[in-house]
Amino acid sequence: MDWRDIPSLAALRAFEASARLNSFSEAARELNVTHAAIAQHIRTLSDHYGLVLMERQGNRMIPTSEGQRLAAGLSEGFLRIAEASRDLSHSHETRPLTVTTTINFAENWIMPRLSRFWSEHPDIPLTIKVDNTVLDLRQNGFDMAIRYGRGNWPGQEAQILVPADFSIVTSPEYLQHHPEIGEDDYRNATWLFEETHLEAQQWVEETGYVSDTTPMQILPTSGSLRAALSSGAGVALLFTPMLGRDLENGQLHVLERVPQDGLGYYIISRAGGSTRAQTEFIKWLRKEAAS
Repeated sequence: MDWRDIPSLAALRAFEASARLNSFSEAARELNVTHAAIAQHIRTLSDHYGLVLMERQGNRMIPTSEGQRLAAGLSEGFLRIAEASRDLSHSHETRPLTVTTTINFAENWIMPRLSRFWSEHPDIPLTIKVDNTVLDLRQNGFDMAIRYGRGNWPGQEAQILVPADFSIVTSPEYLQHHPEIGEDDYRNATWLFEETHLEAQQWVEETGYVSDTTPMQILPTSGSLRAALSSGAGVALLFTPMLGRDLENGQLHVLERVPQDGLGYYIISRAGGSTRAQTEFIKWLRKEAAS
């Protein structure tokens, strides 16, 4: 690397902060320098590249198209520096393996199995963080994630854990009172959907499983949906991997399985190697998925 081709890191930090915050003043506060120092750094970079990197739009400073390219590269580079520094700082410590996943997957797949991991690996401290948003592992300080999708998370490694086929399910009580729904006609059944995951409602509408007159109920959480479902309130479209306990104890009955090509729950990790704790946890996840 020829460092003569690279402007000062102070100027690059000033530009990255200004582009991200759209403000010289906010960048100055974040970096604990003066507004004039930020402005001088931006002028220095513009002179170095012979390009206009930021333009004023009202009260905001907006990067130009060339500035956006530079800002994106700098943000990625500084995140990698922060990641390497954080990993090195903690390399001598016994810190928990931090895994983020969705509320639904944590409650219905990981938690019922987690005691086996603790029993097999008492030396590996583990923290599970639940959040339904898609997060950047480096930016948010997570070691790995388990997320639903097709495996396309740029800049991160993804490997399938369990295919997320759907199943149309109901309770034995509801089926007893509505035997007609067992004949592939669900348009007269009462459908239950979770408020934060209305993809299921969209799917049954698009595929003709429901009609304009089909009764539907929207429930606030997966827990409330499952409680209503188990009590005989209707039918629902749920991810097959989440049904293990409810099927085993007879609370739910599968009416029909609906394959979904490529969709599933994926193990997502940062590119560039993994720790022993990550390796052992992934091995355990795969063993549980295969059992």
